[in-house]
Amino acid sequence: MYKITSLTDAVKQAATRGSSLTEAVKEAARDGAGRNADRAPAGPSRSALDGSHDGSQGGHHPWGPAPAPVPESRWARRPRFNRPPEPAPEVPEPEHAPETGSAIRLAPAYPIVRARRMLRPLTEPAQRVLASGVRLAGIALLSLLSLLVTPTATGPDRTAVAPPQKRIALVIGNSAYRHSRKLANPRNDAADVSAALKRHNFQVIEGFDLDKVALDAKISEFTAALGGADVGVFFYAGHGLHVSGENYLVPVDAELTAVSAIDSELVRLDLIHRTMEREAATNLLFFDACRDNPLSDNLARAMGTQSPVIGRGLNIARSGAGTLISFSTQPGKLALDGKGRNSPYSAALVRQLTTSKEDLAGMLIAVRNEVIRETDRRQVPWEHSALRGRFYFSPPDESTVADATAAPHLLSREAFEAWTATRDTTSVSVLDAFITRYRHTFYAALARARIEELKKVDDMTLSSSVHGAGPAQ
Repeated sequence: MYKITSLTDAVKQAATRGSSLTEAVKEAARDGAGRNADRAPAGPSRSALDGSHDGSQGGHHPWGPAPAPVPESRWARRPRFNRPPEPAPEVPEPEHAPETGSAIRLAPAYPIVRARRMLRPLTEPAQRVLASGVRLAGIALLSLLSLLVTPTATGPDRTAVAPPQKRIALVIGNSAYRHSRKLANPRNDAADVSAALKRHNFQVIEGFDLDKVALDAKISEFTAALGGADVGVFFYAGHGLHVSGENYLVPVDAELTAVSAIDSELVRLDLIHRTMEREAATNLLFFDACRDNPLSDNLARAMGTQSPVIGRGLNIARSGAGTLISFSTQPGKLALDGKGRNSPYSAALVRQLTTSKEDLAGMLIAVRNEVIRETDRRQVPWEHSALRGRFYFSPPDESTVADATAAPHLLSREAFEAWTATRDTTSVSVLDAFITRYRHTFYAALARARIEELKKVDDMTLSSSVHGAGPAQ
């Protein structure tokens, strides 16, 4: 008969004979006990050695004098390593085990027996702690697997949808000044900017020809609506001035005939600026407020001197993180009134808001170039930016994303084909559109050179016509 000498042999024997693992383990325990009994020495027992045997006489060992008792050392107190193995706990078999052989059905039992043997020396509280740790590790593993298997909302065939932003704008246009000449464009500028912002999902608070009380009320309404906004925009067209470095907006009822009028009739720009930075994450301020303002002379006379602390237009302004301030012209310079519906700056800004897919930085570069061209370099829009990322009024469409990620040789080939059809044009607008589309290619430089060439031709034509008309007079 095959002798089972270890738990490993028990598992092998159970798999070979098709018997129960529990019975095999019990048989291994019995065989181990018998084997240990066979190995026991045949010499005298401990009672005989210490003189307690019945055959001892006068304390003498029957086979001679009794040996001196050996003191028990710490090694003798250690458990014996050849003690018979304890029978493994019985593991109930499933009621409906599949009829595929005992080896397959009993395979999970061996790790369980080993785990229970490992846990046996531990105390009950330690067993509970270890068991709970094992359960938590299993939960964590299942959670990780679920994250790896569960499809996400983004991928090659999906597009991440950003939550809608809270966009708030205040748009003011003051034209009908009561104590100075009226301005032709600000009301139209504000109306057109307001319409453009509404198309970009802005909640617009607008006001036209506002006196001091009405302007303060609009600013309060804007402040209340701005709380928690993602983007705040403030556009102002009308008169503005700076006194001792502070910028002020001028309501339509301002007279500025006394020094006290600075606080009672004007609106400090930095108050609006600081409120926006406190309430919204991203703030954009646009000022077309640097026109020639005769009210500055009234204030200078009231102060008794033509003091240099009173300046025309707006002074330089600094922005905090996440803010951009755009001015229609350079600090301390005057902006020109438009000849048509809008001023040069507002007309260019509205055009970019309604047609451009560029980010804000690219839009303002286009605005600056257009204003410089329209005013023959007499007016240069200027901005101070501390934005922390690209800002788009309109989310970039697929073509813009494709342009940003397209292979350079493909974009260059497209630019070459477009330049072949465009290079002979005499339209500056067409060339500007070409530059906007292919600004990162070599052909954009050719388009800029073509624009300068057309300007020189126009200047030469104008000069020859003037000189040719001279002798005829």
